[in-house]
Amino acid sequence: MDKDIERIRDFNRFYANYFNRFEKELYQGFPSMNEARVIAFLYFHHSSTATDIQNELCFDKGQLSKMLTKLEKKGILKRTLNPEDRRHYLLDLTDSGEDLHKELADKASSYLKNVFKDYTPSILKIFANDVSETQTLFQQTENIKIRRGNMTDLGFIADLHSRIYSTEIPFNLIFHKYVLQALAELTDDISKSLIWIAQLGNRRVGTVSLVLDTTGKYQLRWFAVDPDYQGLGIGTKLLGALMDQVKLDSIDEVYLWTVDELTGARNLYRKFKFALSESKVNNDWSDHPIHEEKWLYQKENEIMADEKTELMRLIDTAYNNVQDNKYEGFRKELLKYYTALNNDEDYIKVLLGLRSALLQADLTLNLKQRISGLPSEYSDIFKFIEPQLRKVDSKTIDKYSRYGFVPLKLGSTVKYF
Repeated sequence: MDKDIERIRDFNRFYANYFNRFEKELYQGFPSMNEARVIAFLYFHHSSTATDIQNELCFDKGQLSKMLTKLEKKGILKRTLNPEDRRHYLLDLTDSGEDLHKELADKASSYLKNVFKDYTPSILKIFANDVSETQTLFQQTENIKIRRGNMTDLGFIADLHSRIYSTEIPFNLIFHKYVLQALAELTDDISKSLIWIAQLGNRRVGTVSLVLDTTGKYQLRWFAVDPDYQGLGIGTKLLGALMDQVKLDSIDEVYLWTVDELTGARNLYRKFKFALSESKVNNDWSDHPIHEEKWLYQKENEIMADEKTELMRLIDTAYNNVQDNKYEGFRKELLKYYTALNNDEDYIKVLLGLRSALLQADLTLNLKQRISGLPSEYSDIFKFIEPQLRKVDSKTIDKYSRYGFVPLKLGSTVKYF
């Protein structure tokens, strides 16, 4: 990091020399460069306040006040009372102020054309792209654009994966061949896939695809973010765009394959309601065994995630509101199951455990008395759990009996205790 900071400081010193020359040659007399900056701001931001200008251009309050007074006296700007807050004024350029800005802009353009006259158009484009990217990086995520990809982006996808899995996570040629073959197959019928590209300025910095596989199932593939641009929320935006399409098209299920070393990606998959469903050892792609993982999104998982959030809220309320020592044991159970939910443990198992704990929280034999005699916060949990358990189908009976929950048939329904 220290070397990067020093490189930035070197550029600042280099650019300051050009900036000073620019100021001396273009801003002799009125307006000064700072006054021209205020004029330019008001040209592009109509009806602004002095605070708006101060926040954007970082002027001292006293310095800005003097400039505004001078510009007003010269007929460059005008003040009007803010109809929403009559204690403050709105600032706008007059016609003369707008004419002055256009004159200054033309003068600056002519000056820069002369500075760059010996450079080829391609070199000039590199300059423009780099300064645009620098500005975008300072502004971070607000300028990240997600667009739909096409055939011309396949080379970028291949190159990005090659760079990541050669340096960040070194995989061997077998893996790279696997990626290239899959992308080559995609060119046979690209209509079976949707590609998203993350763009920062004019630079492509990330990608993800949704592919219809040979069995008719949807697979999330080729999710990657350029390592130099991680930490800007690009991965979240890419997966967000893909999942918006999944919901728009009412797709019930999407799967993906990843490796356990990609912890950042795994956290994002979990955020978008994917769940780990399968794991296997791969001895082909690296000099050491790696664990391939299959993650699955199902629409019902998303519904369940909302239910988990509500149950966690009910548990949190009950834990904090009921302080009666009589229920101290159950409060510990609440804490245990809250932690289990937070760690994405088996949801149905948590429901069954909570229900059993609730039924044991009061020793009264009559079930209705037991539940009605509990604090209302506990009853709310029970009322929430019961409809959830009614949706448990018969295939789960054996599974949950192994957890120690004994199925008890009551008519046509199955209850677990």
